[in-house]
Order: sequence, then structure tokens, then C-alpha cells
Amino acid sequence: MASSFADANDPYKCRALMTRGYWIEPYQRWQPPGCLMHQYTGKDIRACLNGQRIVYIGDSTIRQLFWATAKKLNATGANAYRQEVETHRDLAFEDVHFVWDPFLNSSRLRAELLSSFDENIPENADPSETAGLIAVGGGLWYARHFRSDWLDRYRDALDYLAPLLGADGDRPALY
Repeated sequence: MASSFADANDPYKCRALMTRGYWIEPYQRWQPPGCLMHQYTGKDIRACLNGQRIVYIGDSTIRQLFWATAKKLNATGANAYRQEVETHRDLAFEDVHFVWDPFLNSSRLRAELLSSFDENIPENADPSETAGLIAVGGGLWYARHFRSDWLDRYRDALDYLAPLLGADGDRPALY
């Protein structure tokens, strides 16, 4: 039994986070084996950010991460804001931003990525002008709108992003 938790190929249990475990609350809290998952509060998130923004960029699946974070920061305000905004548009709530870019090809995506690397941030920059965390995701819209060649188009989008994300070896990679 102990060997299931000790894996030399996965010492930090990253694989277990994604593939093993169970839901404590249906689709709300995932519990992987051998880990105690911290439930972040709005206060925790603000402390981690230290004045910086969180930026989510992508499609509707990434937008759900935006809403989950917004609710952690201020559930009442986030729920009220959600009732008044349009679905397919950029959103901003407190220090959390969502950029509607389902094809991962906007100039705003490129600008957010480039402006958040240390070498591009001026020493006297306001922390609220930089992102402490950027999450990018997509692909479903390619499959939905480009049925026959969606994978090639999606791969082209990722190839465009790779150098911006550090995949060329010049910058630390983002995951």
C-alpha cells in the first residue's frame, strides 16, 4: 500500500493530482491521495498576489476559472456582476481579469504575456499593472468551428504562443 504513494517518477505527486483521488463535494473539492489540499480564501489569494492581477485568457472553460476566482474574492459581488455582463467579452472583477480569446490569437494575449516577464517590467511599475498569474487555455472553439482541420489550426495557435511562454528556452516556461 505504501508503494502507491511513493513514486520515484513522480516525487511531488503531480500525476496523482490529476489522475488519482475522489471528489469530497461533487465537482467542488478534489482530494488526491497523500495530499492535503489547501482551500484558498480571498485573503490568501490577495496575499499571494501582493497587488498584482490574475489574468485568464481563453474560452468558456477558462472563463469558469475566472468566475471561481472572483467568487473566492467576493462571492456576493461576483454573483451580482455575473448577472449584468455579456457572455463573450472581456471581464474584470477586482484584481481578476478575463480576456475572451477562444482562438488564442489576440493582440491582448500577446501583450499580457510579454508585459508580465521580468525583463519587460520597469523597476517602478505599479504592481496592479502586471500579472502575478496568467492562465491560458482553449481548443474547444477550434474543434467546434473548424471541423475538418481544427487540430492543425489549434497546433498553429500553440506554435505561435510557444515562444511567448518560454518554450524557446529564453525564459522560464509557464505551465
